[in-house]
Amino acid sequence: MELEAVTSPVNQPVTWQVKATENSESPPSITPEDGGQKAKLKTDKTGSFSVIATLNSSKVVWNVVFVWVKVDVSTSVVLTRDDRYADAGSNATFTSFQSGTFPGLASSDQYALWAKVEKVELIGGGSAKSLGVDKVKLHILQNGIADSLTGNYSKGGTAREVPKGGLPVVDATDASSPFITIAGVTVDVQPDNTSAKRSITTGDSPAGGFPVKHKNDATQVLQSISGSNDFLTAIASTSDDAPNAIVVHAQLSWKADFKGKVDASGIYTSDGARTSADSRFALISEATGGQDACDAGYETFEPRFNGGTDTTWHP
Repeated sequence: MELEAVTSPVNQPVTWQVKATENSESPPSITPEDGGQKAKLKTDKTGSFSVIATLNSSKVVWNVVFVWVKVDVSTSVVLTRDDRYADAGSNATFTSFQSGTFPGLASSDQYALWAKVEKVELIGGGSAKSLGVDKVKLHILQNGIADSLTGNYSKGGTAREVPKGGLPVVDATDASSPFITIAGVTVDVQPDNTSAKRSITTGDSPAGGFPVKHKNDATQVLQSISGSNDFLTAIASTSDDAPNAIVVHAQLSWKADFKGKVDASGIYTSDGARTSADSRFALISEATGGQDACDAGYETFEPRFNGGTDTTWHP
């Protein structure tokens, strides 16, 4: 965390100090920079602290709380389904297919991927270690990391799905945030998103589609589907006081392989389609409990994977 002292006259060096406030955790280190005009505060401690900047007889105190989001990945439950790959309303001009449905997370067997972490503990500041916990919200942040989904046509032509903006690409519910947000359907935090002890559940069922006739040669018709959508799904957090600072704590790698056949009327049927995934979430940084989403390689800005894709035609 970078800090800067604003002084009068300007550009005066100050003395920096950090003290613990109502907690037993030792304070994080602070390193002066630019001759003391700035400082870098480490965020590797849990608890409440006072950052004190002193210039002669003038003193400014800034109170901070660092909350540890402790994800117990050993309590992960990851379920995948291969039997939900099906046609999704194809017609004579366009073939649509899906890997599952979205009936609500209580129906875990309807999703291509359903995953839950039973135990997430938040440890905050103060003597009770609860200060600041209610301000930290858990989220699901998902990125598409690979896309080989391809429509194969009767004379060797292909159509390849290409995410807008390249990879990785954020796979959010809508443009209002970078997260998966449909409560009870794609994400669920229990008992609520303010308690010190929580669980978090998510589910997804990717879908796709291609025109029945090849764009460059209408005599070629769609015969099969191959390839996959690959994802990284992370348990992330933000603070009410810093909603744009996203930290990722644990992640799960998985993919939906849509291998299937397309009949003369454009209807898709699974022919080896399957979902594969890690057996459980893995911590992104065991030493610190989390990492800035950008530093961890996650995309958080538009365009979205599910906001529309491009198609590369061959030949």
